[in-house]
Amino acid sequence: MGGEHRRTRPSLRSTSGRITLDDEKIEYIETCLKIATKLKQIATSAFKEGNFEVAAKKYIKAVAYLDTHTVLPDGCKDEEIESYTSLRVTILLNAGLASIKAASQPGVSPPVAKKHARAAMKYCSRVLDMHHSAEQPLQKSKQGLIGCYKELTNDERAKALYRRALAGVIVEETDVSLKDLTEAHRLVPADQAIKKELERVRLQIDNQRKKERAAFGKMFG
Repeated sequence: MGGEHRRTRPSLRSTSGRITLDDEKIEYIETCLKIATKLKQIATSAFKEGNFEVAAKKYIKAVAYLDTHTVLPDGCKDEEIESYTSLRVTILLNAGLASIKAASQPGVSPPVAKKHARAAMKYCSRVLDMHHSAEQPLQKSKQGLIGCYKELTNDERAKALYRRALAGVIVEETDVSLKDLTEAHRLVPADQAIKKELERVRLQIDNQRKKERAAFGKMFG
């Protein structure tokens, strides 16, 4: 990646939680990209083995390294910015899926399941927050070119919405899930998984409302 771009004052603060990073390794964006990629590989292996909670933690540690450089220097090339932002999108989406899988494991208590689901919703929301329209240039700050925005594809946006919706069902926010699934279906109407989940959530909401009306009727019948 071009010349090395160094951060003068690396920050260890991460929206993903309290994660300790190595000060000596986070001053260069090239190094952070390399470490994040390696952590992603470790997380993916854990995911394939069914260790979803471990996978989620490794994915988020990878994001924490990328988060030390949310603002990239002006000297970064377009392909460098694309590599950095694309990796962030992929890892966040994977973290969301791993958290949903962890929440859905047999024997997981409702409070723990909801904790994982809330985390998944946060990761997917971060992906959606990265999107900017094609007509708008990437924003700039006094520090340089911001590296946390990207023109997401319809598939990427739909995937984030779909996974956030799955997590929303776990935390019993079906109305929010319905909204996300409706938008995801609009973006990729041919996706059968999204279509099936949309129909299922609609039916779930309809049945719940019927129960509520019946209960209300008994109260005043």
